[in-house]
Amino acid sequence: MPKPKPDQVIRYELVLGSVERQALKDIRTAYAINKIATPAVNILNDVTGVTVLLSLVSIIFDVDIPYFPDQTDLNQVIEDYNNYKNANKDVVDADRPEPTNLGSALYNIRNPNYNWDDWSGEAARLDPRKWPSISDFLGLI
Repeated sequence: MPKPKPDQVIRYELVLGSVERQALKDIRTAYAINKIATPAVNILNDVTGVTVLLSLVSIIFDVDIPYFPDQTDLNQVIEDYNNYKNANKDVVDADRPEPTNLGSALYNIRNPNYNWDDWSGEAARLDPRKWPSISDFLGLI
């Protein structure tokens, strides 16, 4: 049996104030950003996604991004390590110069240059006076 035509039309109207309209705009903007940001974060969480992204950036902008160390890079690190080691083999540990590259930093990590009785390193550069030794702090003179 066919449905009868309505004999009257009831119209409902919702009127929003400026605060409600602004809240709806903010919700719409947040939803749109979330729709874009979620896949972008998912891509950056994956190694292959970062690799593809860096590859595209290097192709589009013609930039060399060294994110895959090859044997040449590793040989350079080893050479820097050995050069720093040979340059500082006769130097007292606390007087070694600061590392300037990855090889020298790795040498300092493997062979720390701690001297607990002399605080003349970075702290002395911050204060022109020589800082007291650790035994002065402990009262063990």
